[in-house]
Amino acid sequence: MFTFFKKKATPEPVKKAYEDTLNWTNVDSSQDDATLFHPSDFIKLLSYHWLIYSAISAKAERLSQVPFVIKDNKGQIIDDPTHHLIRFFKRPNENQTWQEFLETTFTFLESTGNALWEITREGNKTQKLYNLRPDKIRLIKDGQGRLAGYEYIASEGRSTILDLKDVLHFKYVSTSSELWGTSPLVSLIPSVLVSIYLDLFIKNFFKNAGKTAGTFEVERVLPEPLFQRIEARILKVYQGLQNAWKPLILDGGMKYTPSSITLDNMPFGELSDDLIQRILAVLDVPPIMIGSLKEASFANARQQYRIFWEALVPKANKIAERITYLLLPEMGYDNWEFTLDFSDIDALKEDAKMQAEIDATYIKAHIKVPNEIRQERWGLEGLPGGDEMYSIPQAMNAIKNKQVEKKVEAKEEGLLNDRVGFAEWVEFYKITTKGEKQLALIISDFFNHIKGEVLDNVKANY
Repeated sequence: MFTFFKKKATPEPVKKAYEDTLNWTNVDSSQDDATLFHPSDFIKLLSYHWLIYSAISAKAERLSQVPFVIKDNKGQIIDDPTHHLIRFFKRPNENQTWQEFLETTFTFLESTGNALWEITREGNKTQKLYNLRPDKIRLIKDGQGRLAGYEYIASEGRSTILDLKDVLHFKYVSTSSELWGTSPLVSLIPSVLVSIYLDLFIKNFFKNAGKTAGTFEVERVLPEPLFQRIEARILKVYQGLQNAWKPLILDGGMKYTPSSITLDNMPFGELSDDLIQRILAVLDVPPIMIGSLKEASFANARQQYRIFWEALVPKANKIAERITYLLLPEMGYDNWEFTLDFSDIDALKEDAKMQAEIDATYIKAHIKVPNEIRQERWGLEGLPGGDEMYSIPQAMNAIKNKQVEKKVEAKEEGLLNDRVGFAEWVEFYKITTKGEKQLALIISDFFNHIKGEVLDNVKANY
């Protein structure tokens, strides 16, 4: 279906400039999938196309900074830095840290749709993990077409046969093969080629000193040798940046007509913006993540960051899941769990104001008590009176019975001293709404008005 984009359909200037960059060839037929492009095509594209490089790098670099968490078979987090698994993943091989290793893995996965780890062992003990380049892999199948192993073909032409148990294969969904993933870039091939043509056109335009083409006219038919001689002379003397703005001298009977097409007539800006939006949409990367601030604002910046991470988390979880179910059991850690911890990603945290409104609703609806909110949301200790399930009108009784009773020890000063009253009112204000605060002010005024009379009665009777 993509035969149009094969080399034979590529214009000569584009072919010459990109023949070493984009080699649209069929995947090795021994893999027997319907993918039209070899993984090496997409790895080269990642290196040479600025937008694809920026988008995939933005995802891989940020994901590599997310810490991993390992839980034992009882669900307890392993935080001992000397534990075998912690040290194993922190330094998967002698050349890479975990951050570098994961960044490489995700870069291959995003660009080719496949990422493969070689698992080396000493006896039955797993020793190291190595990233394998997807463009160096050939699938080995048995007589029934099922995957039997992998062949890794080195640059020197040497190959190594790897058993299934020695390779952990991450792949994206493919509608053409159950054994090999499809690159997200496949759907972008038309857009990428248009982008390449656009870049080459602009390059040649400015190489020609920013002048559009024109037409030479003569009053008679020129013999072929004369035509070629005039053409060569014009190109040599007047074409190119070094010959820009030379005066044009024509023989008698010749006329030059500049092209009516100008840069204003060419929708380069709109076309370029459309290509950028299309490529970023396929790769799930908002413009702000590649430094494009054209459509960014304070209002939508946070939302763009959130969209970026919400698209990245499911892909990262698939990697963690395969480690949990396919790698850890092979290492003797059945029912252990490997996860990536996104809890410190600010873009994924709820807005503080929204959190407060939700928490207040929970308390008023008798769904949660204040201390639950403090502990779950903020990791803070509970407060006296914070474990009571009460509505707002009951707040004063809860505070009086729990907090004031515990904090106030000077009984001889009486229950209506200034310190006690202040503590009560501070807590009361914290858990009341605006309307209820107004009611509290009325009650306070009334209390101040009659407190002298109440105290006189207390003294007289007791």
